[in-house]
Amino acid sequence: MGKQVTMQQSYRAMIIVGFASIGISFFFYTKYDYAVVTPEMIPFLERVAVGMYVVLFMSFGAIAYGLYRFYKVKIVQGGNSISSIIANSINNKRSKQVFITSAIGYGIFFSLTSGILVYQPEVIFSQHYGAIVPSVHITPCCGPAGYMPSIVGYLTEHVGFKIIPINLVLQITVSFLVGLNFALASGAFSMYKRTGGLGGFGAVTGLFIACPT
Repeated sequence: MGKQVTMQQSYRAMIIVGFASIGISFFFYTKYDYAVVTPEMIPFLERVAVGMYVVLFMSFGAIAYGLYRFYKVKIVQGGNSISSIIANSINNKRSKQVFITSAIGYGIFFSLTSGILVYQPEVIFSQHYGAIVPSVHITPCCGPAGYMPSIVGYLTEHVGFKIIPINLVLQITVSFLVGLNFALASGAFSMYKRTGGLGGFGAVTGLFIACPT
């Protein structure tokens, strides 16, 4: 039992460190603004920008791994805590399938509505923007915390993408919450069909109704 508690604390710490690293990287980058940036600094900023995205994706990896291991510990540990109830409620094949499908589906929807993924059939990028197709480049400067550096890519003459750090964080976070929401709702519906009532499980599911879908 003591070992499980220690593991749980270490995985929770991993999640916290992941989020903290994202926040620190955002604010670290804000010291480079128009007032201090010169043309000679652009190559240096491009390297810093690449480093920031490396930190960002490593942080995502740490958070994902921490959540997964935390989920596994909660399944083994059991108990009546909200996290234990949630973990055990989605610990079945159907809920996992619903989670993955809904998270990916919402991620695509978010990409289209937020401008991360761009489709403009009426615009020819190479003519309208003078872009090289296909191509990807980093815009290292300048903007508020979380908005720089951005990555712009042209995949075809009509399809492209623009990755802004804060939008990427929101996309992954909200997609995860939406997937979890749907997985819990699926479990609640299955329980309702079996027992005719939701009980305490319905109350837990209600915690996620406010999830921004």
